[in-house]
Amino acid sequence: MDLFGWDWARIWQGIELVWVIGINYVLVALLSFQILLENKNPQKTYAYLLVLFLAPFIGILVYLTFGQNYRRKKMFDRKKVTDKISFQEVARNKNIEAFVDPSELPREAIRHNKVIHLLKNMSYSLLSTFNRVELLINGEQAFPEMLQAIENAKRHIHLEFYIFLDDELGNHFVELLKRKAEEGVEVRFIYDTVGSLALSRKSIQSMKRSGVKVHPFLPIRFPIFGSRINYRNHRKILVVDGKVGFTGGINIDRKYDNRLEHDLFWRDTNILVEGNGVWSLQLDFLFDWTFCSDEELEFSENFFPKIERTKELLPVQIAASGPDSDWASIMQAFFAAINQAKRNIRITTPYFVPNESITTSLKTASLGGVQVELMVPYESDSRVVRMAMRSYFRGMLEAGVKIYQYKKGFVHAKTMTVDDTLSSVGTANMDMRSFDLNFEVNAFIYNQDFTQRLIDQFEKDKEHCTLLTKEEVRKWSIFQRIEYSIARLFAPIL
Repeated sequence: MDLFGWDWARIWQGIELVWVIGINYVLVALLSFQILLENKNPQKTYAYLLVLFLAPFIGILVYLTFGQNYRRKKMFDRKKVTDKISFQEVARNKNIEAFVDPSELPREAIRHNKVIHLLKNMSYSLLSTFNRVELLINGEQAFPEMLQAIENAKRHIHLEFYIFLDDELGNHFVELLKRKAEEGVEVRFIYDTVGSLALSRKSIQSMKRSGVKVHPFLPIRFPIFGSRINYRNHRKILVVDGKVGFTGGINIDRKYDNRLEHDLFWRDTNILVEGNGVWSLQLDFLFDWTFCSDEELEFSENFFPKIERTKELLPVQIAASGPDSDWASIMQAFFAAINQAKRNIRITTPYFVPNESITTSLKTASLGGVQVELMVPYESDSRVVRMAMRSYFRGMLEAGVKIYQYKKGFVHAKTMTVDDTLSSVGTANMDMRSFDLNFEVNAFIYNQDFTQRLIDQFEKDKEHCTLLTKEEVRKWSIFQRIEYSIARLFAPIL
């Protein structure tokens, strides 16, 4: 009914719309205060405020899903305290502080003393010597070594993976783990509930019935909307009998093995470690296990057996970082290594969305005469990330950085070499998510021979790359450049 000739239905619709918009911006105002009080880095603050103000309600959902800061939450504080107590116990009983006599270090390691001391002071990253490290390229080299190590296990098997899938490869691992558990070997397995969303309850229950101890990392009921989706366990660790350890970029997923039929060639890197460095991988696993399971394990000879010295004095330092740490130790180690480079830096990463510190250090190194080479995928598995990555390329090229785009398939390796004597292989991408939000682990190896092997592989991979030029970047249309720049605004929350 139109009283006084007014269309009351439309008036009420307008009032309802005003109320809805008003509620949105009241919530936005409250969340904005919370974001400012959290003192995130300015880039991340700008990104979240932009999303909140430009995308009504969607911005609120994005922030509640991805932006909650759990770094100060009690569970991570508790984990940090527990880890410290456990580390002190192991250090006291095993005397691992005496692992390294600095006078024994080779010159190639002493050159990187700044990185070594930085990692030791920021986390439980002790330098170990007398190691053997084997470079494993792609799943076709890594999986047979992993499966053989598990087959040879006598005491325990510890696995921790971001992605563990129910495919023929995953089922092969599951059946072997079940058999070893039934033989009396202690098997402990941590999986990430977001990365391993496709791991079926049937497989989990089957392992548990066989005696495999299985625990999820930070379980969430609704992964799509879970407010803890940021703080994922991106680590990939396998430790067998405290004597053999594996880490790197490879998950338990058939696509990592190019012997199996799939659409895309997958290029990745892992390492096998034997020697004192395995103790550090073991510690990182046990810290995470205690956090996930609440099982208080005795840090005994069973987990930290006496390891015979290898013939080669090969220094290895295992660095773990995550939201339970006071420091972004892996990122800061990258920063220190880049800043002290004298001759060359080679980086391979699937996601190049670095923070301002790493961006500036790479440009500064290149402008200062260091040869900086960066290898990234030609095509990314995320369109938004690909656009954000490209927004960095122009500045890098202008600083003299060489950018190689891998075209054979998808390069997922996370490696870095500095001055032919320092290598890093692990799980951390060169992006803000790995630096600040996820649980990661990287091995820093101070050895010329191993670094040369990694360099040789980098040169082989370059054969499947195209070198990006300034001319190509100049040909990008104004719309492409705007698109890339907009994506970069959201880089801190990608």
